[in-house]
Amino acid sequence: MEGLTEEEMHDREFAQLVQRCLMVDNLSFTITDAILCAALGQFGTVQSIKLLRDPKNPGKCIGTAIVEMETAQQADVIVKQMQEFLFMVGGMPRPARAYKATEAMFIDHPLRRRKSLELRFLTRGEPGAREAFQKREIAERHAFERNYIQQQQRIAEEELAMKQFENFQELHKKYESIKDNKEIDVLRQLYKLPDRVR
Repeated sequence: MEGLTEEEMHDREFAQLVQRCLMVDNLSFTITDAILCAALGQFGTVQSIKLLRDPKNPGKCIGTAIVEMETAQQADVIVKQMQEFLFMVGGMPRPARAYKATEAMFIDHPLRRRKSLELRFLTRGEPGAREAFQKREIAERHAFERNYIQQQQRIAEEELAMKQFENFQELHKKYESIKDNKEIDVLRQLYKLPDRVR
C-alpha cells in the first residue's frame, strides 16, 4: 500500500492475521489436523492449524490448537457457534471451546519477532519477587493437577474409542450376516417395501 512504511505494512498484515485466527481448546488429546480441519471446514476455509504440544513431551498434544481461517468473518462465526452450541470434535464427549486470537498467542510468529520482550531472572530479595515465586509455585501445582486430570481423560477417551470400535465391528458383522439373506428379499416383496440400495 502506498504511503505506508514497511514496518506499518508488517503491523497491518500481522493485525489481519490475528483477526483471522482463533484458539480452540478442550479438544481430545488424540485430535489430528485432518479431524479438526474437517470439523471447522463446515464454517469456511481452514488455512492452517497448529496443534499445541507439551514442551516436555513434544509428541503429546495438549488439546489446544491455533486455527487460521480464510477470513476474519469465518473465525467470528466459529467462535459464536461454539459459544452458543455444544460442538464435539472427533466424536469424543468433550465440548470444544473457541476464542478469538490475541497478539500474545503469536509470540513466535515471524511478523511478531521484531517486537522484543524483556526477560530477566529474579532473586528472592528483589521487590515483587515474593509474589512471583508464589505464582510460580501455584502454576507448578496447577500444572501437576492438570496433567493428572488429562491423563485420566486420556484413559477414558481411549476406553470409549475402543468401545466405539467394538460396536462398529459388531454392527458390521450383523450387516454382513443379513446382506445377502434371501428371506429378506421375500419379506420385502411380501410387504411391498422398496428395494435395498446396494
